[in-house]
Amino acid sequence: MEKGLISVIVPVYGVEQYLRCCLESIANQSYTNFECICVDDGSPDNSYKILQEYCTKDPRFSTVRTQNRGVSAARNEGIDRARGEYIAFIDGDDFIYFRFLEQLQNDITLHHTDIACCGFQPVTEGAKYFSTSFQAPPHHNSFSSSSPLLSFFRQRELVNVVVWNKLYLADLVKKHRFSEELPCAEDDMFTYQVLCSAKKIACNPAKLVSYRNRKSSLSKNYNSDAKFKFACAFADFAQHAEGLTAEEHRSLKKKAVNVLYRETIKTPFRAQPLVSQETIASARERLLSVTNKGQIDYKSLCPQYRMVCWLVKIGQGRLAVILVCGRLFNWKL
Repeated sequence: MEKGLISVIVPVYGVEQYLRCCLESIANQSYTNFECICVDDGSPDNSYKILQEYCTKDPRFSTVRTQNRGVSAARNEGIDRARGEYIAFIDGDDFIYFRFLEQLQNDITLHHTDIACCGFQPVTEGAKYFSTSFQAPPHHNSFSSSSPLLSFFRQRELVNVVVWNKLYLADLVKKHRFSEELPCAEDDMFTYQVLCSAKKIACNPAKLVSYRNRKSSLSKNYNSDAKFKFACAFADFAQHAEGLTAEEHRSLKKKAVNVLYRETIKTPFRAQPLVSQETIASARERLLSVTNKGQIDYKSLCPQYRMVCWLVKIGQGRLAVILVCGRLFNWKL
């Protein structure tokens, strides 16, 4: 591990038209002591050629090409190769403010934290580096918290599940891996694990990352089975998480139970204009499954959610659909 060095890990797949924008924003960082590890996850376009171009002209850049195994495997490959004291993850279709690394490294040093995070702003699919309103963000004072997990629940506008608005101590990251089994929400699981392990986090409200809003993004393609698999894995993790205070454990389990409700009932019901009997039957089967496994604590749900679950369990799914989709009685379902 090289003291002071920041390892920037960029997973790349099919982002040829955005990649130069991303790499330029990294190359132009005011904090120059970094290595950029680009992992081409078997891109079918010219992304790898662009990566080779940057490696040739800037020795801080390196690239490795792998078979297509998904973003989690690509990030894990980068973690294995990282030599830095710090690690940052940047997606190949996003770009960062030129003081992103400098400000977050300063925040970690100033507050003696394991993680520093910042704000971000969405930009259009066709946004160009240096041609947007992405100029120097207003000055913001960073602040720190001795409970990263509780900060997540209380400061959601800053501490969120994405990994690309954060700088981590490498020692913390290397204790964990991105799950290569989960078909979605890899960022979520990794972030919960890291927040449970970290002792302190610094938050900087400045919007130092431009997140590209792409219609074809994987995060926008809803898959009920994949989301339910994540919800079950998260519930298992929350049940067995160690080293937490009573308040942290209670908050984590409550979050996990609400994610289970959302992916078992709420989102599948609202994903269709007319909810099919097959969707209702699937929701009941899933609800009975997580109940039998002890993964869902109904006491952690609000009364409205508990009633919906009860209706689904006893076979009154159509009435549950009316409550969830019709928003009867002004319930915030």
